[in-house]
Amino acid sequence: MRSSIDKKNAESVFALFEESGAFEMITKKMNDYFKKAEKAIRLSGLSIEKQKGFIELYEKICSRIS
Repeated sequence: MRSSIDKKNAESVFALFEESGAFEMITKKMNDYFKKAEKAIRLSGLSIEKQKGFIELYEKICSRIS
């Protein structure tokens, strides 16, 4: 069963995440994974031409999340 949440409750939950430091921790962890992904692409042994598509996808994902 799916429950709905009203705007006031959503704001309260958002505030709890902010106050607890959860957003900061999640953002740091996410950025760490992005750096690992970029490094893995660059060290993959693929030619620069083949890496290009992966790097473009990586950059697109990073820009959407930032």
